[in-house]
Amino acid sequence: MSDEKPPYQYHLLYRIDPMQEGVLRAAVPDGSGATDALIMLSCLYPPDGSFSLQILSLDGRTAAPVDDKELFKVWALMAKHLADSDTLGASRKDFAAMVFDQIKQAILRTN
Repeated sequence: MSDEKPPYQYHLLYRIDPMQEGVLRAAVPDGSGATDALIMLSCLYPPDGSFSLQILSLDGRTAAPVDDKELFKVWALMAKHLADSDTLGASRKDFAAMVFDQIKQAILRTN
Protein backbone atom coordinates (compact mmCIF):
# COMPACT_ATOMS: atom_id res chain seq x y z
CA MET A 1 0.00 0.00 0.00
CA SER A 2 1.15 3.49 -0.78
CA ASP A 3 1.18 6.28 1.82
CA GLU A 4 0.82 8.88 -0.92
CA LYS A 5 -2.13 11.19 -0.50
CA PRO A 6 -4.20 11.94 -3.57
CA PRO A 7 -3.49 15.45 -4.93
CA TYR A 8 -5.63 18.18 -3.36
CA GLN A 9 -8.51 19.34 -5.54
CA TYR A 10 -9.47 23.00 -5.24
CA HIS A 11 -13.13 23.98 -5.49
CA LEU A 12 -12.84 27.60 -6.63
CA LEU A 13 -10.63 29.45 -9.08
CA TYR A 14 -10.05 33.18 -8.82
CA ARG A 15 -8.42 35.84 -10.92
CA ILE A 16 -7.88 39.55 -10.40
CA ASP A 17 -7.51 41.82 -13.41
CA PRO A 18 -5.89 45.14 -12.43
CA MET A 19 -7.21 48.10 -14.45
CA GLN A 20 -4.73 50.85 -13.53
CA GLU A 21 -6.49 53.38 -15.78
CA GLY A 22 -9.93 52.44 -14.46
CA VAL A 23 -12.92 51.00 -16.25
CA LEU A 24 -16.50 52.22 -16.65
CA ARG A 25 -19.32 50.11 -15.21
CA ALA A 26 -20.69 49.51 -18.71
CA ALA A 27 -17.39 47.82 -19.66
CA VAL A 28 -17.45 45.31 -16.77
CA PRO A 29 -18.19 41.87 -18.26
CA ASP A 30 -21.37 40.09 -17.18
CA GLY A 31 -20.70 37.87 -14.18
CA SER A 32 -17.76 40.01 -13.05
CA GLY A 33 -17.49 42.64 -10.36
CA ALA A 34 -15.41 45.78 -10.14
CA THR A 35 -13.86 47.68 -7.25
CA ASP A 36 -10.97 49.98 -6.34
CA ALA A 37 -9.32 47.65 -3.84
CA LEU A 38 -9.76 44.01 -2.97
CA ILE A 39 -9.10 42.11 0.24
CA MET A 40 -9.64 38.39 0.00
CA LEU A 41 -9.33 35.50 2.40
CA SER A 42 -8.33 32.31 0.62
CA CYS A 43 -9.41 29.32 2.76
CA LEU A 44 -8.40 25.70 2.26
CA TYR A 45 -10.23 22.83 3.95
CA PRO A 46 -8.06 19.71 3.39
CA PRO A 47 -9.61 16.29 4.01
CA ASP A 48 -7.45 15.85 7.14
CA GLY A 49 -9.57 18.49 8.92
CA SER A 50 -6.85 21.15 9.00
CA PHE A 51 -7.45 24.72 7.88
CA SER A 52 -5.28 27.11 5.92
CA LEU A 53 -5.85 30.83 5.40
CA GLN A 54 -4.05 33.33 3.22
CA ILE A 55 -4.91 37.05 3.19
CA LEU A 56 -4.51 38.56 -0.26
CA SER A 57 -5.01 42.22 -1.05
CA LEU A 58 -4.48 44.64 -3.89
CA ASP A 59 -5.18 48.36 -4.14
CA GLY A 60 -5.95 48.86 -7.81
CA ARG A 61 -5.18 52.57 -7.59
CA THR A 62 -1.56 51.94 -6.59
CA ALA A 63 -0.93 48.32 -7.66
CA ALA A 64 0.35 47.73 -4.10
CA PRO A 65 -1.11 45.58 -1.32
CA VAL A 66 -3.84 47.27 0.73
CA ASP A 67 -2.11 49.06 3.60
CA ASP A 68 -2.59 48.03 7.22
CA LYS A 69 -4.61 51.17 8.05
CA GLU A 70 -7.22 50.11 5.51
CA LEU A 71 -7.06 46.49 6.68
CA PHE A 72 -7.74 47.76 10.21
CA LYS A 73 -10.88 49.59 8.99
CA VAL A 74 -12.11 46.44 7.26
CA TRP A 75 -11.41 44.35 10.37
CA ALA A 76 -13.45 46.79 12.47
CA LEU A 77 -16.34 46.67 10.01
CA MET A 78 -16.17 42.88 9.91
CA ALA A 79 -16.52 42.82 13.72
CA LYS A 80 -19.63 45.02 13.37
CA HIS A 81 -21.01 42.76 10.65
CA LEU A 82 -20.53 39.67 12.85
CA ALA A 83 -22.07 41.43 15.86
CA ASP A 84 -25.21 42.02 13.77
CA SER A 85 -25.28 38.49 12.32
CA ASP A 86 -28.55 36.57 12.14
CA THR A 87 -26.78 33.20 12.04
CA LEU A 88 -23.95 33.49 14.59
CA GLY A 89 -24.53 32.24 18.13
CA ALA A 90 -25.14 34.72 20.96
CA SER A 91 -21.73 34.36 22.64
CA ARG A 92 -19.85 34.94 19.38
CA LYS A 93 -22.09 37.87 18.50
CA ASP A 94 -21.45 39.35 21.95
CA PHE A 95 -17.70 38.89 21.51
CA ALA A 96 -17.77 40.55 18.07
CA ALA A 97 -19.81 43.45 19.52
CA MET A 98 -17.25 43.84 22.34
CA VAL A 99 -14.39 43.90 19.81
CA PHE A 100 -16.18 46.48 17.67
CA ASP A 101 -16.94 48.62 20.73
CA GLN A 102 -13.28 48.49 21.84
CA ILE A 103 -12.12 49.50 18.36
CA LYS A 104 -14.64 52.33 18.25
CA GLN A 105 -13.55 53.62 21.67
CA ALA A 106 -9.86 53.45 20.68
CA ILE A 107 -10.55 55.39 17.48
CA LEU A 108 -12.54 58.06 19.32
CA ARG A 109 -9.72 58.47 21.86
CA THR A 110 -7.12 59.00 19.14
CA ASN A 111 -9.12 61.52 17.09
